[in-house]
Amino acid sequence: MNIAEGSTSQTDAEQVRFLNLAIRSLIETVACQHLINQRNYLTDTEILRQAYKESETLFARLQAFRRSLKGYKVCDDEGVYEAGEVLPF
Repeated sequence: MNIAEGSTSQTDAEQVRFLNLAIRSLIETVACQHLINQRNYLTDTEILRQAYKESETLFARLQAFRRSLKGYKVCDDEGVYEAGEVLPF
């Protein structure tokens, strides 16, 4: 929803602002997945595993999209984040 809203923007900088919101929303979603797992709301955690794997791909794509826009400024040093084979669920 953030990306759709940001796509109506007039500038790349505004689009970047909405991409930042989308990335934060994705991180919130992953945090909710952790809570679902910790509270044993699901007996079969395969759904969580799949969603987690897909969130890693989506995160990388959102960052690449954000970097491709002029007006993107890094607030801190960018690190290399690699996903391991071990999933939290």
